Order: sequence, then structure tokens, then C-alpha cells
Amino acid sequence: MDQLEKVEKYLNKDEDFADWLGIMVYEPERGQGGEVVWYQRRTPPAKLKNILTMGVYEGHAFAIKDIEKLAKIYECGECKGRFTRLETLKRHK
Repeated sequence: MDQLEKVEKYLNKDEDFADWLGIMVYEPERGQGGEVVWYQRRTPPAKLKNILTMGVYEGHAFAIKDIEKLAKIYECGECKGRFTRLETLKRHK
């Protein structure tokens, strides 16, 4: 996680800003009642349109093609507010 900024800089080197790639990271944790909550751990700058969504679990990283199929509950990493829709979490941010 602490190296992601370097990865983004490397991937975006010599690219036009419109082609830059940002990395968004979610991490699952089992909450009370056994539900799995996906915490948004890292958000790329809002100006970027090309976003690679990654998941991190037990030290392993994986690409997520469709976070909405994977997650039922999303939690804001800053205020701990919980949402059932990804669009609501994005609007909240």
C-alpha cells in the first residue's frame, strides 16, 4: 500500500493527463454478524477517469473487475459511514 504512489507515477510516466491511471483499493473485513464489509483504503485523485480497482486480502492484491458484484456493504475509510450502494459511497466522498 505504501508503494502505490510510486506505481502510479511509474505507470503514468510520459503519458498525457487524460490517459493517466489511478489505483483505488478496497479491503474486506468480516464485521459483526458475519457480514463482509469492503473498506475503501485508497482513493485516487478525483480528476482521474481511468481507475484500476484493486482488492487487498491477507497480504495478496487482486484486480476487481466489478466491485458491485463482489461487495454488499461499503464503508468510508474516513468517517466509517456505511453504504449499500457504491454510487452512494462515491457521492458521500
